Amino acid sequence: MGEWKNRFRRGMIMALTCAVAGGGTASAVSSMPRGEIPGSEEVLVGVSLEDMEDAVQGESAVSQVRSEAVAYAADGKGLKSSDAAIYNALKLSIEEIARGEETSTQIALKTRMSSSKLAQVDVNTIVTYLLNDCPFDLYWHDKTKTMENGKETDGVYCKYFDDGTIVFSFKVSAPYRVSDGELYKMNSAYKGTVDAARQKAQSIVDTNRDCTDYDKLLNYRNAICDLVTYDYAAQGGALYGNSYQVINVFDDDMYSNVVCEGYAKAFQYLCDLTDFDNDVECHTVTGVTDAGNGAGEHMWNIVRVGGDESYLVDVTNCDAGTIGEGTALFMTDELAGSVDSGYTYNNGWSSITYQYGGESREVYGAQILSLANDDNSGEALLHVKGDNSGTQDPVQEDSDGIMRVDVPEDEEDEKTPEQSREKETEKKEETDDKEESDSGFKFGVPELEKVYGDDSFTETVLGYEGSNKVKYTSSDTTVAAVTKRGKVTIQGAGTAVITAESTSGDKASYTLKVSPKKLEWDTSDLHAVDRADRINGREATLYGEIKLEGILPHDKDRDSQFSFDSKYLTGTYSEIVPGRQTVTLNWKEGKEVRLARSEKAGNYEMPESLPELTGRITSITRLADPQIETSEPEDGLKYKLEMEDGISGVPDTLLKDRDLNTPPKIEAALQEDLVQEGIPKENVVVYDVALYWQDRASVPAETEEGLNREDADVEDVSEENASEWVKVTDETFPEGGLTITLPYPGGMPRNVKDIVISHMFVEDMYTSSPGEIEHPADIEETVDGIKFTVNGLSPIAIGWSAETTDTTPPIQNAGDDKTPTGDSGQQGTQGGQNGQNDRNTNNQTNTNVSRSPVTGDTMQILIYVVLAVLCGLTIKGIQAVRRTGKKH
Repeated sequence: MGEWKNRFRRGMIMALTCAVAGGGTASAVSSMPRGEIPGSEEVLVGVSLEDMEDAVQGESAVSQVRSEAVAYAADGKGLKSSDAAIYNALKLSIEEIARGEETSTQIALKTRMSSSKLAQVDVNTIVTYLLNDCPFDLYWHDKTKTMENGKETDGVYCKYFDDGTIVFSFKVSAPYRVSDGELYKMNSAYKGTVDAARQKAQSIVDTNRDCTDYDKLLNYRNAICDLVTYDYAAQGGALYGNSYQVINVFDDDMYSNVVCEGYAKAFQYLCDLTDFDNDVECHTVTGVTDAGNGAGEHMWNIVRVGGDESYLVDVTNCDAGTIGEGTALFMTDELAGSVDSGYTYNNGWSSITYQYGGESREVYGAQILSLANDDNSGEALLHVKGDNSGTQDPVQEDSDGIMRVDVPEDEEDEKTPEQSREKETEKKEETDDKEESDSGFKFGVPELEKVYGDDSFTETVLGYEGSNKVKYTSSDTTVAAVTKRGKVTIQGAGTAVITAESTSGDKASYTLKVSPKKLEWDTSDLHAVDRADRINGREATLYGEIKLEGILPHDKDRDSQFSFDSKYLTGTYSEIVPGRQTVTLNWKEGKEVRLARSEKAGNYEMPESLPELTGRITSITRLADPQIETSEPEDGLKYKLEMEDGISGVPDTLLKDRDLNTPPKIEAALQEDLVQEGIPKENVVVYDVALYWQDRASVPAETEEGLNREDADVEDVSEENASEWVKVTDETFPEGGLTITLPYPGGMPRNVKDIVISHMFVEDMYTSSPGEIEHPADIEETVDGIKFTVNGLSPIAIGWSAETTDTTPPIQNAGDDKTPTGDSGQQGTQGGQNGQNDRNTNNQTNTNVSRSPVTGDTMQILIYVVLAVLCGLTIKGIQAVRRTGKKH
């Protein structure tokens, strides 16, 4: 529904003060009157003035705001004579401006009123009448209070002078100004668009000229909803413009849409163009609506039928996806309430309450604003094509409340005997047809099955679709409510009998069975991810939450819980093997989830058990130990690199970041970053690369035990024989960055056109904060993999373009004894390390720490080459300073 901006309601300040200076003011009016406007003893003349800056003696600010644009009686009805004369003069000038015949929007009216008479002019009401009665012609007007050139400006200024002149200055909205600084001058360049919109509206009216009054109104509603949708962008925008006007409805631009004000004005305008067969009036009202999620200012229409019955029309909320989609809030008599308490519509699933604004109630009063909410005859009037002759009303009401059209008696008297016999034959045939239809008075189905939460539906007696001669009732309104036209709204689970009864006493019924709605578990935000070497038993580490889906919005209590954190669950892997694995979920001891004991609980059915979850177990690849030179070589530090094929943990620094507090969210952020760089999502892989350091002096040398402990994880290192492996942080990361070489991802060609690397910081490092992403430059394809330099490790994503080049990186011969290196001058050191790595490989566990991702090269021998040299993968030696103090 249209929620109006808060700035919309500013209040009207309408104190028209008397002139305090005399003489010399008549010359301020630069143009002579153009003619007299009849109909008032004190004749008014409307003229447009280019400049009234020096004409101010008395001034009143008319601060029009959207909530005051209410629907008053058309053509000034209800105004006192002098105010009505001013209204009519202004209306003529506004029409000229709308047609492009005038460009100045400062309208001067020359009166023969005395100062005392001028003081009594109700400027507020006059302007508000105009806002209502000119829904199209004021398309150019900005009635809001805005800041213009650093100064607060009202929608309308009213100035008057002691010679009887009154000047109304209507501010032009930004889209229609000649320039930003000219607030009261129209840009005629839009005349073509305006004329086309006017013609479009007229064509809609012309198309429906021969329809009944009801069908005219219904088709107007349909046309508006077909032409536009709700403009949510304008709702939160700062400018008041076309999204609040009729132009956007009828400009045939699929990208032009409106808020509630545009819907209501468009419906009002089509009604204003229409010659109805019956007494039909359309008014536009404002107030507040509340659909259960907070009240908001709104604009809608009231259609007055026959002078004594009023019906609500909310075109905004008749549009697709709204509470009244279709005709639920069109000419409806299904609202309960009063003018003072407001009117509420309830469809069984949700409700909306309409509360009139103060000015609407003050101007209209209870008689017009009181809505028909019983079985009324007024709406039936609209289905009858009238003749507007005024000599005789052919529409009458039978004792049973059904509308009919009688033939005048004098026409019967003029019939010839032959015509009378034909008439009797027609009556007999009609009687026979009626008897046949009576014998077949039944529904098309004996029984219907529905589920709580299903949409409303209409099931009528065969042959009586849309007929007002049949009334429908429900045996149990807690199960289903039915309107008098047969539209059924499900209220709860259970069984109800829907009965139809005709005005002649025929009855038919069908049984409606409504089953409880089955709820489901939603695990889209629940994840299980673990490293193979860190799983305790088969226990899975869970992240995120599980949600209970299917409860209808209006049944949700604010105190009820429908999502449950992973801390309340336990998960168990089916087997401990890297890859996708099934996880069995259970509630932790003492946790119970059930529906609250309420009258609505019987409408739902809980899932029988928790669902299974697909978890992921990652594997670890031990890369070649990097040879990092330090400024303190006597420390005897040694380093190791590990690469995990995915993210299995969330650093503490990211746990409070809702966008990065689960492993899949971290992976998704890196993938999306590379997609923004032009990389296809399917060409992105994510690794968790970690660098560890250890005090080498604590590790026994030249022993099998010592060799085995070199590749042990932090938890596996014996405190007796060596210090623990410690993950490198900002304080201990090599100064200047670290150059690493990662194996080629599986499926990646060796001659791609572009490679992009994304690295996410998980600590405050250098000038970067946790969650920020860097893109290493100088990426090199080597025989061993992809080489690049980073300022930190942890989550790293590699992405490659879909395009390839004709150049393939050089491939080392299979029989070459040379050891691949990451930097010249480091071959001897790296060669010695390779031997150590070969021994380490023999002691790898089922965590796949020695397994490298497959290469994308099609040469089978190359696969074996890469596997053979993987453990000898070189890391560029970097002169590093061991930092133990403050952040660099």
